[in-house]
Amino acid sequence: VPSAPTAAVIRQLDSVCEGGWTIVQGLPLRGLGNLGVTCFVSSMAQVFMRIPSVVAWLLVHSEHCEQSAACALCALSQTRKQVLEGGELELPKLASSKGLVSAEFRKGQHDVVEFVDKFLECVHKLECDAGRYALWAHVQRDSPVASHVDRLFGFVRETRRRCKVCKSAAVRSWFSRETFWRLYPEHVEGGPQTVSEMYMASCGPQTEELECPVCKVTTEHVCQSRMLTFPNVLLVQVVRRPGV
Repeated sequence: VPSAPTAAVIRQLDSVCEGGWTIVQGLPLRGLGNLGVTCFVSSMAQVFMRIPSVVAWLLVHSEHCEQSAACALCALSQTRKQVLEGGELELPKLASSKGLVSAEFRKGQHDVVEFVDKFLECVHKLECDAGRYALWAHVQRDSPVASHVDRLFGFVRETRRRCKVCKSAAVRSWFSRETFWRLYPEHVEGGPQTVSEMYMASCGPQTEELECPVCKVTTEHVCQSRMLTFPNVLLVQVVRRPGV
């Protein structure tokens, strides 16, 4: 069973504190300039600049990063500095540098969740390339390491699956690294569900078509998922179905 990514020890980031609300109290409530269609960037920046643990990381990261011109996290840090210094914000650094996250964001309107997801993956890769990571065993991912992205936003999703054909007594567990928990609202008697109700519904039995490693038949499996470890910052996406 994998450990929580919050337990990962990254020596270069020992000085990063958890941060308290005082670290974000001095940030003015100011809007960010919209460069055409960059509201999805501004939405993420406004939230991340007000999360104490993220700001604590930004302050330490700027001391270690040797490629600030190509770093999306440095662009967020510079945007925060722009807000603190006041003046006109017609050109927020993160908005003008959004192509650092992915080339697809250079033009057009995009979904903010998609941008946040790609931003975290981009920063995770930059941190790993710089050697700022720790081993994270037993998690099913291409590279079994945790960066500070995982220490803040990452958690382990456990999914248990049972084959409907052979009905093997063995329930097989998969442990995946996640940074979002996606919820699907349902129409229920009495009105909309709360986030906690949607989470409990997402942990209920589902079906998934897979090849069974026991009977070697591709068939439906009964699957159940849960959040095995909990992140410092929980990102939740409420997915709206078409027509809802």
